[in-house]
Amino acid sequence: MKDPKKVHDKIIEELDLATVMEEYNVSFKHNPHLAAEVQFHCPFHGPDNKPSARLYNTTKTCFCWVCRKTWNVISFIMEKEGMYYKQALNYIPNRFHIDLSSIPDDPTLEFPKITVSDIVISMKCIKSNLLDLRKKIPFEKYKTLCGVLLLLKYEDHKGSDITSGLNKLEDKILCLKQSL
Repeated sequence: MKDPKKVHDKIIEELDLATVMEEYNVSFKHNPHLAAEVQFHCPFHGPDNKPSARLYNTTKTCFCWVCRKTWNVISFIMEKEGMYYKQALNYIPNRFHIDLSSIPDDPTLEFPKITVSDIVISMKCIKSNLLDLRKKIPFEKYKTLCGVLLLLKYEDHKGSDITSGLNKLEDKILCLKQSL
């Protein structure tokens, strides 16, 4: 497995954000390659009366002054394609022909193979069990367990391996259910 940080950096370095956005039918007010800052209509929220978003070529990022979203080329593609971070890191080099051969494989980064559907099923099962416990355990404990699940969802969205965290949360919930 390639180091995700190095893959991330290579994608940011090689892909031009304006060109990618144009491929997704985003139109700019002026040529985005000639200025440090270019206005355009935000592709994420509803129609604009005037262009509400800006492309900043020096930082290779965009910001919308209406919906307050900030994005780079990776997060833009994640949003448009409905992908998680890890999926995007696999998809983008293939889609845009980015050569990753200069990044060596790192055997220490290998994670146990788990499909997205297994994670989703596990999260739904945990949520269902939490709802069953809602009135049976103290509210503070319930709130804490919900917070842990929310953090795990966030980590999964960022592309982190959350299998051990899910297993620990499942064990905690099962212990609580058995003690009732």
